[in-house]
Amino acid sequence: MLLFRYIILPRLPISPLSPSPTLPLSPMTILLNCPVCDRTSIESNICPNCETDLTTLRMLAELPEVKPTQSLRLLLPWLILLPLLTLGLLLGSLFWLPRYQPQVNQSEILPPPETIIVESSPPQSDNCGGFYYTVTFGDSLSLIAQKFYANLDNWELIATANPLIQNRTDLLYVGETLFIPNLPQNCPLQE
Repeated sequence: MLLFRYIILPRLPISPLSPSPTLPLSPMTILLNCPVCDRTSIESNICPNCETDLTTLRMLAELPEVKPTQSLRLLLPWLILLPLLTLGLLLGSLFWLPRYQPQVNQSEILPPPETIIVESSPPQSDNCGGFYYTVTFGDSLSLIAQKFYANLDNWELIATANPLIQNRTDLLYVGETLFIPNLPQNCPLQE
């Protein structure tokens, strides 16, 4: 069996309106308002109505007023001068820039660039017509010949009808337009 010993301390009576430890009242005591119960004109650090501790509020209220230092006095002219200077520069640039026309020497003027026009040669006149085909992804001359002539070996007809691709028969670009001539055996006799 365990025995517990209790230490019993005498209880001191506490009344809600008992005076609490306060700062010594000076002749210039600041009267506070309680932020909890809105009681006014409290001289002590504890609200007599709701027992709220007002020590922090009293310390803040008793802080001395801070007077502006010299740095603010030195800063004030700059705060006025800087916007005026900016406004002056803005207005000056609005009037000065339209009137300013720089002089350009003739040696500084570049001639217009030459335009080079590359004309594609028309299909050879010895064929008997045909149509145009736009190259798609995966096309080659032999696949195009297979598609339109049913023979892979007729790719040379397409190459001779398109002189721009004769030097690069194994390189076609997607979107390139090729002339596909009709087969000679399908052409009517020319007189």
